[in-house]
Amino acid sequence: LALTMDTSGLLRFEPFVSSVDLSFWHELCRKKLDIFRLSEEPVPMNAFFNLASSVDSAARLALTSTAFDSAAKPPQHHFTVPGSLANFNTVEAFKNLDRKALLKKLADGIWEDIESGEAERDPSKLARWALTAFSDLKKYRFTYWFAFPAITPPSEKSFTTKAPPTPLSEFFAAQLGSVTEALVSARETNRFAFLIKKVGEKVETGDLSEWASFWTTEPEEDRVIAIATPSSSAGWPLRNLLVLLKHKLKLSTATILQIRCDRSDVKNFSASDVLQVDLFGGEQWSREQYGVVGWERTSDNKLAPRSLNLESTMDPTKYDFDCALSLFSLPTA
Repeated sequence: LALTMDTSGLLRFEPFVSSVDLSFWHELCRKKLDIFRLSEEPVPMNAFFNLASSVDSAARLALTSTAFDSAAKPPQHHFTVPGSLANFNTVEAFKNLDRKALLKKLADGIWEDIESGEAERDPSKLARWALTAFSDLKKYRFTYWFAFPAITPPSEKSFTTKAPPTPLSEFFAAQLGSVTEALVSARETNRFAFLIKKVGEKVETGDLSEWASFWTTEPEEDRVIAIATPSSSAGWPLRNLLVLLKHKLKLSTATILQIRCDRSDVKNFSASDVLQVDLFGGEQWSREQYGVVGWERTSDNKLAPRSLNLESTMDPTKYDFDCALSLFSLPTA
C-alpha cells in the first residue's frame, strides 16, 4: 500500500510490463506467411492481465497465441485488454516509425471513447495498447516495442491523494461479505471497472455507463468506482479512468477501489484498497492541454525497443522456407 503515493501525496502509477509467450511468436509467423503477408496495417488483438496479489506484484500484460482470436476467453481470473499489432516488413520501416505521432493517435482514440461514452460502456478500452514489431522470418529474430498510452494532466498538475489508502476491510467494514461477493463476480465476468455504493450492510453495483442515475443521496466519499488493478501501487489503467472521471463525469474528487486478489485464495481481496483522489476541484482543462506518455521502457529504464532471437528454439520444420523466402519477393501492388 505504501507504494501507491509518495510523501507529498502524489500518486505513483506502475507501468505495464509486457510479457510475450513463445506461442505468440509462433502464431505471428504463421499469420505473417498465410494471412498478413506484406500488409503493415494494424491488426486488432487482445492481451490480458491478472489482478495484483501482493506488494511485489508486477503489472504484467501478457500475450499468447490466443491474442489473434477475438473470441478467445482470458485465463481464469484474468482481465482482457484490447490492443493492436503493426508488423513491419523491414527493420528500417520499424525504426523510422513516427512514435510520437502513433502515441498521439492512440490517445486520440481513447479521447474519442471518453467523449462518445464508449469507454463507459466498455471501460477496458481505457487500457488499450499497441505493439509495433519487425519479424525476421529468415532468422526468427523479432524486434518489438509496446505502447501503453496514458493521458496525463497539464504538465504543472498531478493527481494526488491526501491520505494513505484505506484497506478494503476498513472502508467496507459493515459490508465486507457483500463487497467480496461483488468482487468475485466482477473477476469471473471480466468486469474491468464499475460503480459501487453502500446500502446498509450490503453493496450494490452498477455499470460505469449508469453513473448519472446510480448515485442519488450518497455522500461523495461513498460513491465508489472500482477498477481491476494489476500492480501493488496505483495501476496504470487508473490514469485514463481518472481522466474520464474528471473530463466526462466532472467529478472534483474520486473514491477509487483498487481491486487486488490473493491467487491462492480467490475470495481473499485483502490486498485491495480505497483511494480518495483529488481531481483539482472544479478546475477544468481542455482536451488539448492534456499530454500522453506510454512507450515501454527496457529493464534498464531506457526508451528503446526489445529484441528476441528464437532461431535456436523455434522449429523450422513447421514452416515452408521456400514460402518464407518468397514472401519478400512478392509484388507490392
